[in-house]
Amino acid sequence: MIVSHAHRFIFLKTKKTASSSIEFALGEFCGDSDIITPASKSEEALRVGHGAQNYWLPWAKRSVLGTLRAPFSKAPERHVGFYNHMPAARVRRLVGESVWASYFKFAFERNPWDRQVSLYYWRYPDHATRPPFEAFIKDPRWLKTTRNFGIYAIDGRIAVDLVGRYDRLGEDLQAILARLGIAGEARLPRLKSHTREDRSSYRTYYTDETRALVGELYAKEIEAFGFEF
Repeated sequence: MIVSHAHRFIFLKTKKTASSSIEFALGEFCGDSDIITPASKSEEALRVGHGAQNYWLPWAKRSVLGTLRAPFSKAPERHVGFYNHMPAARVRRLVGESVWASYFKFAFERNPWDRQVSLYYWRYPDHATRPPFEAFIKDPRWLKTTRNFGIYAIDGRIAVDLVGRYDRLGEDLQAILARLGIAGEARLPRLKSHTREDRSSYRTYYTDETRALVGELYAKEIEAFGFEF
């Protein structure tokens, strides 16, 4: 995620929406005082412009419990700083009401049925040990979910100024840059796209039953944006 004081925007990073690519593209326009959360070591090497920076909280703003937990965590910034996929409520608390109210806040969302297929390949990249897609949806032992609604909503209501769409990512991102008064074109790197070898339509993966189950899992997103199968 990014908090840009240079351009007065907050980008909330959702899951399986090309959010890392968006973050990297926006990083080229960030200033030295902006907050950018870290990616994996391999991905950090691909950044152009500003990389991860300023995401640790000052000592005075850290909770005692968070400070104690941090040394034992694989991602210590989750306890004492800003981090990937951080929910809107916590971002608002850390940046303060004035910044939250005055900065342009945005995130991206993706059709949940399409997103679930992407997640399937991401969580089970090894073909030899990958469960059938139907089992991935129906069997609790295999099922994984990406619930993005809580990242851009607070108390059940969307709390950002704009939620862009994955299916028109380039167009929406360019419109956001124009709204922010940022000249130039966002260069979107291809990240995390190597795990999915089958590029057929997501619709081909579903039965009527699994389609309905995914619809129940992501009812909030579907209702909020009118997603259709």
